[in-house]
Amino acid sequence: MGLKAKWEYFRAIYERYGQADRKTKQAILSEFCLNTRYHRKYAIRLLNGPAPGKRSRGAATPGDAVAAMALRRFPSWRRFGKRRAILGRCG
Repeated sequence: MGLKAKWEYFRAIYERYGQADRKTKQAILSEFCLNTRYHRKYAIRLLNGPAPGKRSRGAATPGDAVAAMALRRFPSWRRFGKRRAILGRCG
């Protein structure tokens, strides 16, 4: 089963899992793990998490724009992991 097929299957059973009682959730989870070959804990986190397609990517910070500009100007810095140095972050 390819990644795209797994996500389509996940979207199909997400609501059904959320509305099910405990016994039914166990059966749905077992079926989901069997079909996708995901670890049971990972599948629980997916099915209890945010709705498919509603995941947010972190908000951009002002420093990200500065770093992007610097990386465009000095592309060789990417190889040396200098992004943190550009942003003034330590560690």
